[in-house]
Amino acid sequence: SPIIAIVVTIGAVFGRHEAARGRQARVQVFASAAVLPLLFAVEQLAPATTAFTVTERVFVAATPAQAWQGVVDVRRLPQRPGFPLNLGFAHPVSARWDGQGIGARRLTRFSTGMSLERATEWRPGRSLELEVLTQPPAMRELSPYGEVFAPHVRDYFRTRTARWDVSPAPGGSWVTVSTSHEMDLAPAPYWRPIAAWIVRANARRGLAHIRSQAEAALPSEAASRQGPPDGGDHQILAGL
Repeated sequence: SPIIAIVVTIGAVFGRHEAARGRQARVQVFASAAVLPLLFAVEQLAPATTAFTVTERVFVAATPAQAWQGVVDVRRLPQRPGFPLNLGFAHPVSARWDGQGIGARRLTRFSTGMSLERATEWRPGRSLELEVLTQPPAMRELSPYGEVFAPHVRDYFRTRTARWDVSPAPGGSWVTVSTSHEMDLAPAPYWRPIAAWIVRANARRGLAHIRSQAEAALPSEAASRQGPPDGGDHQILAGL
């Protein structure tokens, strides 16, 4: 809708201006129409798929071993998703493991369906990487008609990998999550920032859960005295 509104507004302004000029405008209208095939050709030459990676991190007032437990123990995320995830975008609800180590599989329940992932790296206390094998629709349509089959929410956005790294820090640990994605939505310069915004919201929500899980066993007074060594760039968005 924003794209359409911008194009229509520009076209209306120039159309009104040219129409006011009378007969001469007809020649210019035909000249403008002749440029359309060129614009279509340029669009076809643009890459069909765009790929991007999103990275976020959080400071955890706990040891790397405790932070690791927060990474792998995601049986259920109690936090209710805030804006923009509550508009129908897929977000994780719970997960369960089948095995441990490289090759172990994780079944993750999203708000839109189930995702199956396989561990390609498993280093307790250090790093975990998952390859996404199957995934649910990226969003659910907001509609008064209940469940709507919307083909455009399937397969156009794909998550390929997800990786968590745990590193020691003064007074605690850093937990970093990086996810790689592919998208088949045009125009990519418009959709990519929006998709990255949604992914970051999900990453921050997940990191907030890891942080709360890892710090749950710590005395509250000790945890409150500890903080990130850089002064707080770990801040989690309120409500996510």
